[in-house]
Amino acid sequence: MKKLAILIPTLEKRKESLNRLLNILSIQINTDDIIVITNTDNGEKATGQKRNELIETAKVREAEYICFIDDDDLPSKDYIEKAMNGLKSNPDCLSLTGMYYINGRAMKPFIHSLKFKEWGETKDYYYRCPNHLNVVKLELIKDIPYESKYFGEDGTWSMAVQESGVLKKESEVDGIIYHYFTGVKNLQKEKGMVGYD
Repeated sequence: MKKLAILIPTLEKRKESLNRLLNILSIQINTDDIIVITNTDNGEKATGQKRNELIETAKVREAEYICFIDDDDLPSKDYIEKAMNGLKSNPDCLSLTGMYYINGRAMKPFIHSLKFKEWGETKDYYYRCPNHLNVVKLELIKDIPYESKYFGEDGTWSMAVQESGVLKKESEVDGIIYHYFTGVKNLQKEKGMVGYD
């Protein structure tokens, strides 16, 4: 059994983003307890379908926990260390704090946690109940599928998980460990922005 499967849906045209992410993860992963699984196509499959296929592969590979990382986002340099430390208490999920960027400009942090029952924002941060970016115990969410659509599948899945009540025990992870980029992309600028050389 693997402790954690990191799942990455991607597109052929986004190889540069994917390779950047895989390189960053490879530096951090120093154990056989973690696997990275990608699902690549040319856009013929809806994102939700690819997420479901990745979850099926994680089940076959006998992962205990899963999380998704978007191919154009960046984990912090201590992402793996903090995730694995958080899993030592055998929680149902890990909280996640990240920074949200629009067109390369940091906007404000986001927090994904069982503390929240919906999606919203305050003047200081965005908040969500756990979604695809959180580390979650596979056994608990394996029967909650993503809708087979290109956009918004993460929000509907997040709310379906919330309404199911399957996630009860959370381990809090301190600090910003995820950088979420939207808008105009500049891979080199984004890379430098969070301290990667």
